[in-house]
Formats: sequence, structure tokens, C-alpha cells
Amino acid sequence: MKNLFKISLLATTFALSAHAGNVYVQGDLGYSQFTIDDFPGHQNTFNQRISLGYDFDNPFRLAVDYTHFRKIHKSAHDENISAESSVKLSSVGVTGLYDFNINDINAKLVPYIGIRLSHNNINATVSRTTRQSFNYLKYRDNYVGFGALGGAQYKINERISLNGNIEYNRFSRDLELNEVGAKLGVRVNF
Repeated sequence: MKNLFKISLLATTFALSAHAGNVYVQGDLGYSQFTIDDFPGHQNTFNQRISLGYDFDNPFRLAVDYTHFRKIHKSAHDENISAESSVKLSSVGVTGLYDFNINDINAKLVPYIGIRLSHNNINATVSRTTRQSFNYLKYRDNYVGFGALGGAQYKINERISLNGNIEYNRFSRDLELNEVGAKLGVRVNF
């Protein structure tokens, strides 16, 4: 949470000092569903994202973001094996966005799509117990991930917009950690 505060303070300071009216800051709260390919089912968690972006005054935008996820706990048990995992995840990403200005540039509702490339810091512990063995793995590593998103922004006025989106992220190919989530937030243009 301290890192999220520092990054949001830095982003706000940068945005306030910027002279271009195309810079924006966006804060989102999300609810995500994670899957880890080695474990059946899924795990739900909340997350927060702060973004600093630039609107190119055409359909394209570019944003840099920091996302913090609550710790994910997962377990699977049957008569032959017991497995548990705990994953702590944070992500720094760059997102390219395309706005669909359906009727005109002053439309109140603007749908968009985007792609995201991210650097993900993953701390994980995995334990597996069978009748014959016990395996425990603890690791901390960084991975490059990718994602796609789609959503819409509703302009309240020239400076403030409400945002809603759905997204998919693949955080790690080795751990096979995937996320599908929805986010709601506020965008402030400077």
C-alpha cells in the first residue's frame, strides 16, 4: 500500500506540473479471478491500479500503470494429494489504448480497447503432499506478461470521466498465472 501511495503521489505531482492538457491520472479498483494451471478452480481477489497517461488527441492513448493485488491463496485436496499455494503479485505495465469516438469527438460515452505489456513481481510458495513425499517450493521472480482489455469511459465534464473495463492478463508463463477482472475508476485530465 505504501508503494501505491508513493506512485500515486508521484503521478499526481507530474500531472499537475505538466503544461500539456493531454496528461491524465486514473485510479481504478478491481475484482479479479485468478487461475493457476496446476490447481483446479479459481481464486478471487481485489486490486488497485493507478495510471498516468497521455491522450494523443486522436483515437490513441498511452498509459503507464502500477497494479497491486491482494495475496492469493489456493488449495486443492483429494485422497492422494494435498496442494497449497500462496501468491503475492504486483505489476507495472504499459498500455496502448484505442478510443472509438462513435459519433463525434465530444461524445459522452467513449468505448475503447487496449493491449498491455507488464513487468510482474511474483512471490510464491507451493507445497504438495502425497502419501510418499512432501515438496515445498518458494520463489520470488520477475516475469514479463501481456494482456488485453476493453471498456468505456463516460465523460462527466471536460476534466473528469468515469471508467469501467474488463481485462485479461497472463502474468507468468512458468507459473501459468492468469487473471480475468473488472475495474471501475475515475480519470482526471490536466
